[in-house]
Amino acid sequence: PYACELIQLLHQNGYKIAVITNGTSDLSNHPSINSLIDAFVSPEICGDSKPSVIPFHMVLTGINYQSVGFEIIGVFDPRIYLHVGDSYETDVLGAMCAGWNSVLITKKPTIEYVCPP
Repeated sequence: PYACELIQLLHQNGYKIAVITNGTSDLSNHPSINSLIDAFVSPEICGDSKPSVIPFHMVLTGINYQSVGFEIIGVFDPRIYLHVGDSYETDVLGAMCAGWNSVLITKKPTIEYVCPP
């Protein structure tokens, strides 16, 4: 819940939004946010899924991103990116391995995670 509202708020404040999903590249399920997305990467687009760094690097470079009018974000320093996800194993570890910051949002009971060095 509130994902659409958050994306709208971030967009209104000048943030670039990228979607990195291990799911489908079909955005038709989310018509209210299509125009707010700057980049979209899925396994069928990049050939790999999170926690691989390939989807994260694709957002930085724009190579083979879905060409439906999205612009690449164009800033190549991964330390300024924040990945928000609901899976420690795929989202947090994938982002960390790519050099990104990451936030885990989950409804699961709190588990104490140890970040890799």
